[in-house]
Amino acid sequence: NLMRKGKQKLDNKEYNKKEKDANKHIKEAKTLKNRDKERAIELYSEAIICQPENPVALVERGLLYYEIKEYALAYPDFESAILYESSDERKAKCYHMMGKCRKMQGEPNEAEKMFKRAIDLKPSGVYYSSKAEVLEEQKKFLEAVKDYT
Repeated sequence: NLMRKGKQKLDNKEYNKKEKDANKHIKEAKTLKNRDKERAIELYSEAIICQPENPVALVERGLLYYEIKEYALAYPDFESAILYESSDERKAKCYHMMGKCRKMQGEPNEAEKMFKRAIDLKPSGVYYSSKAEVLEEQKKFLEAVKDYT
């Protein structure tokens, strides 16, 4: 029992150090993301290495990948962030971004599914509009009209 408490203390100390290191990388990346996207991506990656379950680092890196049109790299970051995100609103934003990635990759059916998941979690006009756009692209006009109204 005493051994377990000692190990738990060590685990907590190690976890706190990793969290602190991850947060340091995130803070630095946020200051750079508008000026030096590549370096910001590196810093978010370092944060993820320190703390793979950090949804902030995953989402922020995913957003930067999306901005530089690296949709295949952005998608798994949003997908992973959902696993560690506690807020339905933030999960919905991740699903929305996953849908946007799939849309840009020419996968409207998959995009539609992701937008629907976002809507199911947190109905929002932006999510309905995104879904309606991919429905329109698929010539599903009656369904699209429902989302626009």
